[in-house]
Amino acid sequence: MVRAPALRENGAVISASTFRPRLSPLAPWAVALAVVAVYGTLSWDSGFLYDDQRLIEDETRPNSAGDLLRTFAEPHYGALPYYRPLTRASYLAQKALSGDDPRPYHMVNALLAGTVALATWLLLRSPPLGTARIPTALGAAVFALHPATGACALPIAGRDSLLPLLFVLLSVAGHLRPTPAWRAVSWSSFLAALFSKELAVATPLILVAADVAFAQLRPATIRSWAQRYLPFVAALVIYAAARAVVLVGQAPDLAVLDRPLGPFESLLFGLQTTLAPAISLVYEPPSSGWLDPVRMATALIVATAIRWATLGLPRPVLAFWGAWFVILQLPSANLFVQETLFDERYVFPATLAAPAILAAAASGATRARAVIVAALIGAALAFVLMQAHRAPIYANPRGFHERWATTNPTSASARNGLGTLQFRDGQVESAIASFETSLRLRPDDAQALNNLGSALVATNRSTEAVSMLRRAVALHPAFAKAWYNLGNALAATDRLPESEAAYREALRLRPAYAQAWNNIAAVLVRLDRTDEALAALTELQRYEPQQARAGLNYGILLARGNRLPEAMAAYEGVIELEPDNPDAHFNLAAVLERLGRIAQAHAHYEAALRLRPGWPLAATGYARTAPPG
Repeated sequence: MVRAPALRENGAVISASTFRPRLSPLAPWAVALAVVAVYGTLSWDSGFLYDDQRLIEDETRPNSAGDLLRTFAEPHYGALPYYRPLTRASYLAQKALSGDDPRPYHMVNALLAGTVALATWLLLRSPPLGTARIPTALGAAVFALHPATGACALPIAGRDSLLPLLFVLLSVAGHLRPTPAWRAVSWSSFLAALFSKELAVATPLILVAADVAFAQLRPATIRSWAQRYLPFVAALVIYAAARAVVLVGQAPDLAVLDRPLGPFESLLFGLQTTLAPAISLVYEPPSSGWLDPVRMATALIVATAIRWATLGLPRPVLAFWGAWFVILQLPSANLFVQETLFDERYVFPATLAAPAILAAAASGATRARAVIVAALIGAALAFVLMQAHRAPIYANPRGFHERWATTNPTSASARNGLGTLQFRDGQVESAIASFETSLRLRPDDAQALNNLGSALVATNRSTEAVSMLRRAVALHPAFAKAWYNLGNALAATDRLPESEAAYREALRLRPAYAQAWNNIAAVLVRLDRTDEALAALTELQRYEPQQARAGLNYGILLARGNRLPEAMAAYEGVIELEPDNPDAHFNLAAVLERLGRIAQAHAHYEAALRLRPGWPLAATGYARTAPPG
């Protein structure tokens, strides 16, 4: 066995050499590949789930880098006060490449989970932590396979937690290697983390904890402290300014005043979730849904065992990981009003503390080294089995929402999500009932108000819909989809100028909103403003060049204005995209007939009839343009 030089921290020796078999350099890559294989296999046949619809399916497919850069000027989605442009840009970049096929998104999540395992390895191998290779690999595996990590890797929307934590890990790892190059990695990773999710605001506290805990990192003077943290303060200012511009008037509200025990409950939930995770999925539970005496007792026993097994560890290492566990839960510890009180994805970053402490203990001459290694291996295998047990729930959207509503009957989000699925499946009345239940549980939920308004429009109850949708945009003025649906409801009640104004507000908030461009064009046609309608359809074609709908409507308006050669070109473009589109063939035939190109018109009337047999108008045109005799 080869021994590397030991690290000395505050007089205590930390061995970094206990496990050094020849294959140990391959250990992090083996762990990363195993993590990718687990999540890739478990999510291979999964589709879109809950938030995925709003993050991916409802979005316009981007056509340029500019479309991706626009994410920095727009909220994350819906009525939630989230600003996560890098995460949203990752979804849109994938949409540009693979459209609405869910499998590539799941595979990227699996790759991201594997990359998180590699970043964990990099952090644990930082000199002040003194963790050996094989224990580091085991600790990274346990963290990456923990059910809380699975709650972020198996649903596509969980990328909102995976991506920022990757950058947080890189930022802290860079900070623990204080060379100019690593300092640049630390700062840039922190900035990227901030623009990925709000949880990153806690990162500087982790860095301060490291500087306080480890003497070799600690700045000597107040000036050197200021110089060390000035770039991070600048990053926070940049992020705060951008967020304030995009989310005007949406500052976070304090929750701790109304719920003073909320942070304490969150830390208890974090302890139980980390050390005694539930075998079955319990999604966004209330306090009564997660506080399990058996699991809490188990967590306390495991915590006691970990403390006993790590008695030989230097205090700075224990202090750093203790700070990690607490600090990374603070952004979602009910200090501020948040979407839900508790969830495993909130605890996910903090769960690293336990396997990291055990990996550090297994790297030195602690009393229970062999037991710790066995425990880490056993935990990793147990977590894989738990992930396999949970994965089918994530793969079935209806089953997921029904289970969510069962485990948390007071969850307005669960009822709202179930209603969304029912609406998409054509069960409109059931969807309306679900949205109404959601609103009884949370009356000022702009998402549910928007969804109910959309469903009411679909059942010709547009007057009621207008009332719901006006409430939604009053609660959340930056909710582009609610403005769009309000435009639909107003158009259905013939309030065309108001409808136009609603669509224009939706487009101001989201310039690439293709459906809004299409619908405002229809309203402008009804207002006899054809040139403006053509301009709107030109914008639609710019954002959706592969959409036949835009070209078809564009051609119709051009034909109405006797711009026949341009109309012909528009219809030919639609047929190039969709050769079996009967409307395009019919409209092209009509234009060709008006241009006197009878033989060509006859051929396209024939194509329209072939694609839509028995179509009276196409049959009449076919007969009218038939050759003599």
